This record gives sequence, C-alpha cells and structure tokens, in this order.
Amino acid sequence: MVLDKSEDAKSSLSLFQQRRALAVSVNHPFAQRGTVRLAEINEQPYIDRMHCELWGETRQLFESKMLQPHVVYRANHEEWVIALIAAGLGIAIMPEWQDIPGVVYIPISDLPLHRAIGLVWRTAQEKEVSDRFRAFAASHDWG
Repeated sequence: MVLDKSEDAKSSLSLFQQRRALAVSVNHPFAQRGTVRLAEINEQPYIDRMHCELWGETRQLFESKMLQPHVVYRANHEEWVIALIAAGLGIAIMPEWQDIPGVVYIPISDLPLHRAIGLVWRTAQEKEVSDRFRAFAASHDWG
C-alpha cells in the first residue's frame, strides 16, 4: 500500500544571501582592516553564539584548525552578542547586518561564509494566504 504524502510536500523560495563575517567593535584593532585570517581569531576574546545555526559548525571549524578563541561569554540572543561586541568585550563570527552602531564586520579571507535566507512552506496549506505572502516577500528589495 502506498500512502499519499502530498499533504507533507514542501516548496521553497530563496530571497537573498547573507554574508557571515567577523563582528568586532569599532575600537578593535581589526576594525580598520579589509580582511582577517581565521588563525587571527585564535586566543581573541570571543563571544559564543549559543543556539544559532552556526554554533556547532563554528566549534567544529575551530577544533579542526586547532584554534582556541578565548570564550568570554556565551549568549542565547543575537542582540546580547551585538551589545557585547559594541561594548568592546569580544568578537564573534555572525551574520552581517547593516547599520549596527559600534560594530564593524570584517570578512574572513580564508573562510568565505554565506547563508541563504528564504521561505519554506507546505504546498497543501492555506494556498491563497501563502501565495500572497510569497509574492510580497519576493517583490521586496532585501539588499
């Protein structure tokens, strides 16, 4: 017997790519640089972003490269991480946001990171509402 799983079918729409970079305070020595190398993060005061999509990947990356950033704080909320960075208390690899006072994002030359931002939906549910929302999201300038 074959079960119809069409109700569980999903579709997706990519909206934009977001670069991940090294976030530092405007007063940090890296702030004036065009790029940094991953090895330069070693032993720097680092703010660990807990429960983010990058957390496990970042820990594995550091271990594979035998890097040991000095973790000074572990935060559950991105806003806390940004506030700590702006205050000059540490650095973090995180998604790049525009117009964050006190924070500069520096590309990591030997680790180009991006994440895709988009929508995923079940194709069998609320077709009219989801069609309208997707059309709105697709027409918006996310850059």
